[in-house]
Amino acid sequence: MGSRRHLAALGAGAVLVAGLLAGCTDRPAPTGTDQESSAPGRLEAAPRIPHFEGRLPLRLQAGNQVFVQPPCEPDPARGRRCSLDGETTYLGYPDSEVAATLVDASVAPNENRTAWVVTLTFDDAAGPRRIGATAVARAGMLMLVDDQDRVLLTHRPVTVPQLSIIHGRVTLDPTDKATAWGVVETLQDLS
Repeated sequence: MGSRRHLAALGAGAVLVAGLLAGCTDRPAPTGTDQESSAPGRLEAAPRIPHFEGRLPLRLQAGNQVFVQPPCEPDPARGRRCSLDGETTYLGYPDSEVAATLVDASVAPNENRTAWVVTLTFDDAAGPRRIGATAVARAGMLMLVDDQDRVLLTHRPVTVPQLSIIHGRVTLDPTDKATAWGVVETLQDLS
C-alpha cells in the first residue's frame, strides 16, 4: 500500500512538472515593448506625466476676468480675449503684453508634495521677465494668449512670490494635479 502512495505522489509530481515545462519555450522573456504595454486589459504602473517640448509662439499679458454673459465676444483691439472654449471673457491690460516662444512645459509635485508646480520655459529669457510679477499682481492674473487671441491659461497669484519669473521661466505654484496636468496637456494639443 505504501508503494501505491509513493507511485501516486510520483505521478502527481510528474504531471505538475510537465505542466510547468509546457509553459517554457525558447522565446526570450518580454522586455516591455510598446506592443505589450498597449495590450488590452494591461494596466500601467504609473501614469505618464504630461510634458510639452517644442516651439509655440505665445504672448504673456497681465489681465483679469470680465464677468459677462457667455458666450465671449472677442475684441483684441480693446484687449478683450476669450478662453479656448469661448465661455469666459478676459481683459488684458494695455502695455503689459510680451511676445515669447514657449519651448518647454512641465509639471512636478512641489517640495512637500502637497500641490503641483507648472514650469513654463521660454526661449527669450528677457521676455517673460519684462512683464513683471508686480504688474501681474496689480492686474489680478497672468494670461497666456495664443496667436489666435485665445486665452490658454490664467494664473491668479495670491501674493507676488507665488509667480516667479526668472531667466525665461515662469513657475506657477501651487495648483492641484488636474489643473497642472490640464495646462500641459492643452499645450501638447496645440503643438
